[in-house]
Amino acid sequence: MVSMTRFRPTSLARCKDGSVVLITEKTAPSAARAIDLFQVIGERNSGTTWLHKLVADNVAPDMLQPTYLNQWKHATITAAQVAASSFAHRTIFIVCVKSPLAWAVSMYSNPFHSTTPKDQHRQHNFSAFLARPWETKHTILYKHHHVDDDHDPGSRGKVDGGGGGGGGGLRSGGGSGDGGAGEASETDSPEEIHEWYQSLAALRADKLSNHLNLSLLVPRVHVVRYEDVLASPAATVEAILTAHGIPPARGTFVVSTTNFVASGSAGSTTKQFDRHAWYIKQHFLRAFDRAAYDAYVPLLDVAIEARAGYGVPSWAETEAAVVAGRR
Repeated sequence: MVSMTRFRPTSLARCKDGSVVLITEKTAPSAARAIDLFQVIGERNSGTTWLHKLVADNVAPDMLQPTYLNQWKHATITAAQVAASSFAHRTIFIVCVKSPLAWAVSMYSNPFHSTTPKDQHRQHNFSAFLARPWETKHTILYKHHHVDDDHDPGSRGKVDGGGGGGGGGLRSGGGSGDGGAGEASETDSPEEIHEWYQSLAALRADKLSNHLNLSLLVPRVHVVRYEDVLASPAATVEAILTAHGIPPARGTFVVSTTNFVASGSAGSTTKQFDRHAWYIKQHFLRAFDRAAYDAYVPLLDVAIEARAGYGVPSWAETEAAVVAGRR
């Protein structure tokens, strides 16, 4: 769990549910509230859809509800969005990440929101795909829910937020955070998200850095590796909830086996495959020959990957894993 914060704590408050809220200079002007919201963020093909469902299915709705600081969960989050939000300090932000080589294979299989159609991507071999620039265009139809949050601590609304661009770190522009206080209203407002990166590795470095750096702006960020969720869904979700004082729902832990159309990490929508063998036993490495390795791996940011809990393998290590996996 990422726990660093740039705010000086001033006091602790115990909520009715028994959880403890850290009151900082940022949250001090408002009354202390329980942690009652969560948002899962992460790049495409990282397991965000599945993790969101695991959390939602295994926590009491009156304890934790989903929210959206930015409605496209794959976008960067800006400092302006956080500054404008009246509920970010009540939210657990769960960053879902996937092994860099496995993620690259998933992006080749499911290039969501690319300006290049999937069949055209597949006209290039894997190494050529990894060497090409990446461009995203995605239209979001926002649902603006304007709520008077200060007067209704229990209100939970989806709020409008901006997308991401092609720069680095936490952005200071774009997006509008909360819709504003006042009576409830809802309007549709389309917004175009456009990203351009020199390569898939550059896209990963920028998004991963942005999502990890969210811990500099909000007090509760929990980083989860997709492989750990896959290995033990119940233990992973319960660790998230326990770390933030949220009791899990009573009863049997629910693990959906649905093949999500929107997730390249939950299996093909036309056939099943062994996800444990693919990810845990690293069968995905079979997609890498030396050309694909050289087009992608040397461009990865080793320091950022380490912050997410991943090492960057050498070609000798990759080749050895491929050979071992074929036995």
